Amino acid sequence: MFVLLIPIVGISQSVKSVIKVPKQEIEILNGNPKHFRKVNNYLIQFDYSDLKIGGYETEAAYVEYMKEDAELRGRSSDEWEEKWYSNRSFVFEPKFLEIFHKYARTKIKLDTEAKEQNFILKFHTQFVEIGFNHNFQKSPTYINALVTFSDKNHTDEPLVISMKYVVGKEVMSSYSSDFRRIEEAYAKCGKELAKYMRKVIY
Repeated sequence: MFVLLIPIVGISQSVKSVIKVPKQEIEILNGNPKHFRKVNNYLIQFDYSDLKIGGYETEAAYVEYMKEDAELRGRSSDEWEEKWYSNRSFVFEPKFLEIFHKYARTKIKLDTEAKEQNFILKFHTQFVEIGFNHNFQKSPTYINALVTFSDKNHTDEPLVISMKYVVGKEVMSSYSSDFRRIEEAYAKCGKELAKYMRKVIY
């Protein structure tokens, strides 16, 4: 007797997205990149103020919806909320830094602790489309962010870079958790920012 094995993961990844995301955009909004050409060490600050999630007006509205959903599913809403916020420092930010340094090589270093850095890089996440990947349908997860380079005393004009529609790579599971897809979007942001900095600054 022959058994036909069907690779479920492969099938799920072949499904076309039900939503088309615009092409990735990275551009300078303000400042001169040449002013930062000699800087190779930044204090990085992650900013989530005024964050919007998908079609929700505010992040708070999304959090409340998901907490109610957790309760309906018999889960702890407090645990869901705690994980939502802790994923930033324990998952998203480390992944961003890991991939950033991989592509920046030894050219640029980002530190999360204040030492003797004279320059700051602020990564402000403005929008997260969480997307989905289940039941043979999927929609990409992507991030919009504003990146600001400035000296510690803010004496010179800052360099401001806009990153839009930065899509994370496909997670190899048709039932992957939301935070894993967001993690991959942050990984992509790290990669694209490092490449862009090497191109326009160095």
